[in-house]
Amino acid sequence: MSRRHRVGMVRSVALCVAIASPLANAHDFWMEVSRYHVEPGAAVDVSLRVGHGAEVTRYPRKPSHIDWFAVEREGARAPVQGAVGAEPAGRAQFAQPGLYAVGYRSTPTFIELDANTFESYLEHEGLEPIIEERRRLGQSAEPGRELYSRCAKSFVRVGDGPVQAADYTRPLRMPLEFTPTSEPSAIHDGQQFGVRLNYNGQPLPGARVDAMHWASQTAEPVTLIGETDANGEVSFEFTNTGTWVIASTYMFEASADDDADWESLWATLTVDVAANASAKP
Repeated sequence: MSRRHRVGMVRSVALCVAIASPLANAHDFWMEVSRYHVEPGAAVDVSLRVGHGAEVTRYPRKPSHIDWFAVEREGARAPVQGAVGAEPAGRAQFAQPGLYAVGYRSTPTFIELDANTFESYLEHEGLEPIIEERRRLGQSAEPGRELYSRCAKSFVRVGDGPVQAADYTRPLRMPLEFTPTSEPSAIHDGQQFGVRLNYNGQPLPGARVDAMHWASQTAEPVTLIGETDANGEVSFEFTNTGTWVIASTYMFEASADDDADWESLWATLTVDVAANASAKP
């Protein structure tokens, strides 16, 4: 079997209420910006979140967990500044108009889980091929030893000038990364919004992708579930205004040099959905 395992099973796009497990709560991770559209010269706070539903918590800045944390426009990158332990985790200043990508790449974290917890987590995340491979290797009753890292992304539009496709399709060069297929600063409810999921710069087909929206931090999210096509693309029709988190997980066999048996990458893209001005009251 290949050392690279697909994470997705064939699933149609469906509307459902997500059922979370404690382990899944520990892995869900994304960023939120205080404003998604600002004037030149404005500053934006960047917060990190971890959890799910009522378990969502603020994630303070932890330098030992950060590989890089930056804003980028037209290939020029600047760090998101912040103090140790700060929440929000950082602040970015935007001097020039344009569309800026904000990215957070974590350092790897090792975790070891008992067999039942690990198998439940794999099932919850749609990682059935890993379950099958563990069964084939006679490892179903053994602990799960995993090395995971996070790839979070969002966008901030500065000013009202034109946005070019290259402004949002240019990658931040994260190992697992969502790239919008249409302008992320002009999403309205009731419209389709598409993304491409890339692994090491190449489209990742057959991957499960969740799009989640929280009415409040004390409620379980509305979740749309899709699967990437042969081009690594999937689209959603957002039914609620406000912040949506698009997420996917990719797991593969770890390097022989690692203490872990498996390595996983967790990618998120946070977008803001506005009310459709053309909708009838």
